[in-house]
Amino acid sequence: FEVSRRRSKRCVTALTAPSKSMNPSVAPKLIVFDLDATLWSPELYTLRKIAKLGRAPRPGVDVKLYPDVMKIFEVAATEFPDTRLAIASRTDKG
Repeated sequence: FEVSRRRSKRCVTALTAPSKSMNPSVAPKLIVFDLDATLWSPELYTLRKIAKLGRAPRPGVDVKLYPDVMKIFEVAATEFPDTRLAIASRTDKG
């Protein structure tokens, strides 16, 4: 598999399908994603003002996935079916 990094607002990691000649035993066993500013924007702690207004953030309006995220998940699911996906996220914004 190939991992490429590019800047699109913030850095997004993109997976591309393995080449036909690639040994399937080298596929990753686990891919870990951060959440805020990796899969979506904005960082969720910034949405506290919306909660104070008595409503939840709206997907696609207040919180938006970066353009390549669904394609990354699709490639991971179809090209690396034995690879597990996980998340790891934290904030120091209290």
